[in-house]
Amino acid sequence: MKIVKPPKLNIGDTIGIVASSLPVLPSYRENYEKRKKVIYDLGFKIYEGKTIGSVKGFMAGSPKDVADDINSMFSDKNIKAIFAADGGYSAISVVEHLDYELIIKNAKPLMGFSDTTIYHLAIFSKVGMVGFHMD
Repeated sequence: MKIVKPPKLNIGDTIGIVASSLPVLPSYRENYEKRKKVIYDLGFKIYEGKTIGSVKGFMAGSPKDVADDINSMFSDKNIKAIFAADGGYSAISVVEHLDYELIIKNAKPLMGFSDTTIYHLAIFSKVGMVGFHMD
């Protein structure tokens, strides 16, 4: 399998943010806004996915809803990277709904921590694209 390294980001690029596991709850909103400010201060634009602000129990939507948001970020040519808003423990239920053919045709950095590791492993095992773990 060929290892795929997504293109690098450039100042001014748009970063899509998804709630790929846990929702962005009101109690975490302040930290979320601080992280967004860091992205803006570094010179990037932000596009928030449909899962930001969505809550379905301990998830930011159904597994299909979350996968649709991630797939949408990969298909959007204006989005140059995807950040997971937080970790959690529901990615394992989402990976079966990801469109791996779409992902590899639109390779871009997927960054996150904790539960995002599941996405990194699934995408790497299916199409060889590396992900970026942040802590």
